[in-house]
Amino acid sequence: AAASVLAGCTGEPPVISRVFAQPVFVRDLERNVTWARLGVFLVATDPDGQEDLSAFYVINDEAELFWKVESGAWVAVTAEGESWVGSNTLAMPGADPPPAGDYRVVLQDQGGETVEDTFTVPPLETPEDSAWPSASFEDDTIAVTNPPEVTQAWFYSQDGKLVLTLPVPADTGRLSGVRASVPGFASGSTFWIYGYDRAKLRGLLVGPFRAP
Repeated sequence: AAASVLAGCTGEPPVISRVFAQPVFVRDLERNVTWARLGVFLVATDPDGQEDLSAFYVINDEAELFWKVESGAWVAVTAEGESWVGSNTLAMPGADPPPAGDYRVVLQDQGGETVEDTFTVPPLETPEDSAWPSASFEDDTIAVTNPPEVTQAWFYSQDGKLVLTLPVPADTGRLSGVRASVPGFASGSTFWIYGYDRAKLRGLLVGPFRAP
């Protein structure tokens, strides 16, 4: 049995096909605070199967900081026909934004094999008030005012895990049929609105908004 297991392991390192990284500015309406964090997603594969992927690290050598995202904690999403894994919650202690500069992404598998890629974060400026979208919920419809070109509604579980994202058409700013699309969504449930600002290459996440 051991021989068959070993025969199935190539010993080859994992592969990073693409990296998408962006600063995400978060505005918490209940706490009345705004801060910035990083979202980092990879198209990652492993010759021994996706279950062999263990973790990835995001490292800024100059600032001497790093984050570790284990496979059990990362988010898996499908975009542009590709499967991505990553996290939108890489934040500094306190309210400081992640520093500008060059970052490394190191992907590791269960056998300790690694591969890495790089990305650069530009200097971050807090968005002006006019840049932020807002939202309301009425008649089973989320209505977004000032929606960016790419807008999504993000839904979380009670323990704070992102469970579903739904696109909001930017031309209408309206997402209908929410209760049928989101399991467990009811009076008192909350959602956040995410928008991608292509001009400034940044994400904007605002909420929570609550269903009456």
